[in-house]
Amino acid sequence: MKKTLLGVLSAAALTCAASGQVVISQIYGGGGNSGAVFNRDFVELHNNGVVPVNIGDWSIQSASLTGAFGSANTKVDIPTGTMIGAGQYFLIALSQGANAGLPSLPTPDLDTPLSGAGTIAMSSTGAKVALVSSTAPVAAVPCPLPDAAIVDFVAFGAANCSEGTPAPATSNPVGVIRQSQGCQDTNNNSADFAVGTPTPRNTEAANDHICPGFVDCNNNGVPDSIDISGGASQDCNANSVPDECEIPSNDCNGNGQLDSCEIAANPLLDCNGNSVIDSCDIASGLLTDADGNGTADSCEGAAVTECDVNATVQSAGIRASPNGSGFFNIEGDAYGAFASYGALRWDVATAIARFDTDFGAGQWQITRAYLYFQQSNAAFTVDSLPDGMQLYYSNLDALDISVQSTVNPARMYPNFATDWTDADLVRNFTFTRGPGGSGGSAGSGTIESYSLYTLAGPNNSAMTSVGGDLNAASGALTLLVNTNDSFATATYAGNSNNLWRGPSLVLFAESTGGNPCDFADANCDGALNGFDVEAMEQAVNGDFSNYCLPTDDPNQDGASNGFDIEFIEGLINIC
Repeated sequence: MKKTLLGVLSAAALTCAASGQVVISQIYGGGGNSGAVFNRDFVELHNNGVVPVNIGDWSIQSASLTGAFGSANTKVDIPTGTMIGAGQYFLIALSQGANAGLPSLPTPDLDTPLSGAGTIAMSSTGAKVALVSSTAPVAAVPCPLPDAAIVDFVAFGAANCSEGTPAPATSNPVGVIRQSQGCQDTNNNSADFAVGTPTPRNTEAANDHICPGFVDCNNNGVPDSIDISGGASQDCNANSVPDECEIPSNDCNGNGQLDSCEIAANPLLDCNGNSVIDSCDIASGLLTDADGNGTADSCEGAAVTECDVNATVQSAGIRASPNGSGFFNIEGDAYGAFASYGALRWDVATAIARFDTDFGAGQWQITRAYLYFQQSNAAFTVDSLPDGMQLYYSNLDALDISVQSTVNPARMYPNFATDWTDADLVRNFTFTRGPGGSGGSAGSGTIESYSLYTLAGPNNSAMTSVGGDLNAASGALTLLVNTNDSFATATYAGNSNNLWRGPSLVLFAESTGGNPCDFADANCDGALNGFDVEAMEQAVNGDFSNYCLPTDDPNQDGASNGFDIEFIEGLINIC
């Protein structure tokens, strides 16, 4: 299917861009000749798309094997307003040979004069035929120059130009027929057409044939896959659907970008992990933004950091580069040699460096930590049973999980328990492949987020260890992902993936203001006791009569807002 001719024409080959939906599906030039099967030549068109096309004021133009286009009696104009429906064929009857008594064509959709201007006397052995989206003659040269008006171009026999190479030569009893009932279109005439007995089809409904796999969500007559591969449409989440088809219902902030792709590029845009951009949650009232800075109150002070190392540990050892760091796989042992677990490691100092800037060196504490995954290449996945995946913490930060150019046997899948003797379960989770796409793109871009630690708790021992590593502000954080489901297969983007963000930490911190208990004598009576807690609780409820500390800015961050109440509540819990 073609729309334009691209590139420079050579004497040997003519290349059309595969981007239209109406094609030439049959050509027969032996009509009326000795041994012919019909009394007239014909050209048949097919709409291999899923929407009707107005072909009015288009034309069929022909030239001999080495001759020029442009002659008036080698062109047929299609009447204004002519439509060809989805899956329909359109039959154009051409000139008639000497044996008029041969079988007639089925009722033509366009019956042209038998001879003279406005018809075509096709050669029975070979020719060049162009489907043109205007009635103007194409350039009068041996082959048409690249021309946006040429929708399709077919040459058969020893032609001096073609799409790819010409289709085979024909004879009186046979024509050239596009393969797959008119649907095959590889931009190579010799591959797309076969020689055979002509079977002319017209617009009668019984002839209709919708091409399988022609998906055109934006209704521009071009398969979505070609829109994407040719760069006419973007597919930022690699789900094989042009972004413009998803944006109407997946662009909550109206900026012309898919929400999922914005979040993928910067997970901090979705600090509550609900796959909705925070600004949209704020607009809907789900999140609050008391200071009007565009960041949800509950999300301020966050940092995002991609893992420094990720490894897929298989039976023979750690998977080699480049896929070893580009992807992150967890596969159950039903997959034999491909069974694997994943290992992740972060430099904690890098992960939390911004908090020293935001709050002062050491004047902060982690309040929440999340692990962020993004599915990638997820056709190679199998959903897990509920809670079939396991996320572990390990303090064995010196164990080698490096990815090398060859398989690294330092860690092997069967040795999970003996390699990671201190593995402590953070949580179970369920892997479900995301929607959309096909083949290697199925589910790609789907975001998963799992809580690792919260200051408010409850935390199990592994979560407490995660929080301790992060708050220590040095060393490494090591996490492991395994499965107890023999058939589960989860595939995520790794830290060198060229489409998606690799496993990341999303961290939130708050200022400690030094020792929080320095501020715990809330009623200023010189003693720390239950009266202070009572004064704080009254202040939380808006009664500062017994609260003697600065009531407009208790956390002394220079602003009077909801964080002050949060600070007071924190004092109640801490002190």
